Amino acid sequence: MPSPSPAALAERCGPVELLLVDVDGVLTDGVIAVDDRGVETKHFHVKDGSAISLWRRAGKRAAGDAPTARPDAFGATGSHNG
Repeated sequence: MPSPSPAALAERCGPVELLLVDVDGVLTDGVIAVDDRGVETKHFHVKDGSAISLWRRAGKRAAGDAPTARPDAFGATGSHNG
């Protein structure tokens, strides 16, 4: 299936005001890296961050349900734990 044109995509997304995403396992690749001090970090895909950045530049809001991740790392405007 071919990708929609930018104009068609903008029209389809026009009514959407808030992008709310589950972060763990959706915006991450499932890897939990633990450093030598026991600090856990998660891997985010650069394409997800770029897409959210473009979304926000279009004047839209984004938030993530992120009990263990930092939503500000990918430009979200808020988070909900739980």
